[in-house]
Amino acid sequence: MSKKIICGSIWLLCFILSVFLLMFIPKSYTLSIWVTLVFDIIAYISQLLLWTYIFRRRVNAQGLFYKTPILTLSIVYMTLQLIICIIIGIFNDSIGFRTSLIVNFFVCLLIWIIILMLRLAEYRARTIDLRQIEHHTIINTSISKNDMKEKNNETTCM
Repeated sequence: MSKKIICGSIWLLCFILSVFLLMFIPKSYTLSIWVTLVFDIIAYISQLLLWTYIFRRRVNAQGLFYKTPILTLSIVYMTLQLIICIIIGIFNDSIGFRTSLIVNFFVCLLIWIIILMLRLAEYRARTIDLRQIEHHTIINTSISKNDMKEKNNETTCM
C-alpha cells in the first residue's frame, strides 16, 4: 500500500471516531453538539486540504524538515478537536451553545493563526538558507579562482 492510502485511511478513521464519539456519547442533542460537529468537520477537512497542499509536489528531506512543525500542529489540532468532541459529548447538558461556539471558534482561529505564522517562518528560513548557500558558493568560487591565479603565477615565475 502506498503512503497516501495509509495516511488517508488514518485520517478517515480519526474523523469517523471523532464524529462517532460526539454523536454516541450524549443522550440528547443540543445546539452545542451541532456546533461542535460543524467545527469538527471544518477541522478535519481543513487539515486534509492543508496536507494535500503541503504534499502536492514531491518533498525531499529538507522540505519535510521545514514542513514538520506545520504537520505536528495539524495533528495536535485534530487531537484537540477529538478531545473537545468527547468533553462536549459528556457534559452536553451543562455546556451551553455560546460556550461551545466560543471554545471551538477560538481553538480553530488560534491554530490557523499559528499555522500561518509557521508558514511565514518556513519561508523566512528557506530565504536565509538560500542566501547562505549562495554566499558560500560565491566565496568558494572566488577562492578557487584565486588558487588558479596563484598556480598560474607560480608556473610563469619559474
